[in-house]
Amino acid sequence: MRKPNRPHANLEEYRLYRSFYRDHKWPCLECDGIGRTCVRGFLIGTCQTCEGSGKGTKKEVVEAYREEIQAWKDEVEAFHEEIETVRRAIDKLTEREYRALADYLTEEPWENHE
Repeated sequence: MRKPNRPHANLEEYRLYRSFYRDHKWPCLECDGIGRTCVRGFLIGTCQTCEGSGKGTKKEVVEAYREEIQAWKDEVEAFHEEIETVRRAIDKLTEREYRALADYLTEEPWENHE
């Protein structure tokens, strides 16, 4: 159970991440600013979305960034709910059960259990 990492610090970082060529202010998200369609690492034709220019619109990039951040926020919320569930379960244990479980989880896996 690991806390999800934030995908990009801000819109500028996201824009640069999605832009293969750094000269496009707002890259086409379909081809990442290349202007050509890429399948399994091979450039096979002109991008139909940007018609080969590699340029997109600010609106598309901002919307994609917001969707990615929202997906990250949803993952973080699910993570916190899982942590809270574990905390509630631990609170229900007696002191003896808690110590026994803690000892069991900290033992080396190669030790014999009898």
